[in-house]
Amino acid sequence: MTREVTTVNPKFGRRSWVKLWVNEWLDGTTRFEMTDAQRAFWIDLLAMAGRSRFPGKICAGVLADGSFVGYPLNRFQALMTTPIDIEQTFSLFERTGKIKMSVTSTEPVRLVMIELLNWDRYQSEYQRQKKYRKGYEKGTTGGYTQGNKTETEGEVEGEEKQTHACAPTRFETPEFQKFWNLYPNKLNRQDAFRAWCRVPFADKEHEKIIAGLEVWKHSVQWKEERYIPTAAKFLKDERWTKLPPKEAPSGSSKRNSRPRNATFTEGRTYRDVRTTVIDTDEA
Repeated sequence: MTREVTTVNPKFGRRSWVKLWVNEWLDGTTRFEMTDAQRAFWIDLLAMAGRSRFPGKICAGVLADGSFVGYPLNRFQALMTTPIDIEQTFSLFERTGKIKMSVTSTEPVRLVMIELLNWDRYQSEYQRQKKYRKGYEKGTTGGYTQGNKTETEGEVEGEEKQTHACAPTRFETPEFQKFWNLYPNKLNRQDAFRAWCRVPFADKEHEKIIAGLEVWKHSVQWKEERYIPTAAKFLKDERWTKLPPKEAPSGSSKRNSRPRNATFTEGRTYRDVRTTVIDTDEA
C-alpha cells in the first residue's frame, strides 16, 4: 500500500527569520534548565519550525488524509556536531512546556513530529507583516512568491530598520487608533505606530497601555504641554508601566516675569540684550 505524501515546499510558506526574545533568552529559565548544547539545539528547532510550511510544526510532510509525517531522530541528531541525547532533550523540552512530540510512525522506522508550543504567541508578527514586506510579488495563482530580494535584507538585525509594516496609516490597528485618539501630543503619528509595533503584544495589552496613559494625562507634570513627550517616546520608554512624579518639573509652576532675552546689568533690574541701552547719566 502506497501513501501519497505532500512534502514541504521549499519555496512557499517558509520564513527567513524568527524572533528571539532577548531578555527571556539571556535571563530566563531556559539558560539554567538546559546545557549549552541543548540551547543551541533549541535555536535549531526554532529555525526548522520557521522554515516549515506548517507554522510551528517540524515535519517532513503531510498525507492526503491530513495526518503529518515526522522525521527520524537521526535527522535531529545530524544538526549537532557534538552528539547529544536527543530523546532526553525532547523530554526536557516537553516537561518545560516548550514542545509537544508526536510519534507519526513506528515502522519501518520511528518518525516523530515536533510542535513548538506558544508559536503563534511569540512568532505571530511575521505573518502580520508578511503582506506589507518588500520582496513579495503577487503570483498568478493568487498566492505570494518571493521576489529577487531576500526577506532577510534589512530585517536580520531586528525591527529598527523596518518601515514597511508601520509606515502606512491605513494599516494601523484599531487598538493603536484608540490609543492615538486619547494621546494629547499629536506629533509624529507614523513614528508612534512604529513604536507601537515594537511593543510586545501591544494590541493584546492595549487596555493596560491606555490605563497607564490616563494616569499620566492627569499628572501634575503633564499640565503643561511642553512636558508631554511624543507618543513614540512614551511607548519606547514604556512609561505606561511607571508612575509619574508627584511634583511638577522645576520652573513649570511660575515663570520669571523678565523677558526671555533679558540679562542683568549693574544698577538696573535687567536690560534686553536685543536693544541698545541708554545711560541715564549721559542722557
